[in-house]
Amino acid sequence: MNYLLGLIGMFELLDGLLTSWAIKSQHVLEGNLFVSAISGSWYYLFIKMLGGVVSITALWMVGKRFPKIGIFATSIIFVFYAGVLTWNATILF
Repeated sequence: MNYLLGLIGMFELLDGLLTSWAIKSQHVLEGNLFVSAISGSWYYLFIKMLGGVVSITALWMVGKRFPKIGIFATSIIFVFYAGVLTWNATILF
């Protein structure tokens, strides 16, 4: 499970960097209305990383207390993020 949590953290960072680059180079617009005002700035990456740390910590805590639920939830989020990054890569490259 810790391996998946590490990969989710790397996916979060990669997604933030790719999104920031795409917005700054005007290839795309941010679709999330909550962060569209700050997208492309360092605030965006800070909030993205903070959200990632909070999410990974919550998943880790659930996994410690309820291992089967933790592994299931972490696996689902891993697959979702892999899909998001694949989608972004096909759009950007």
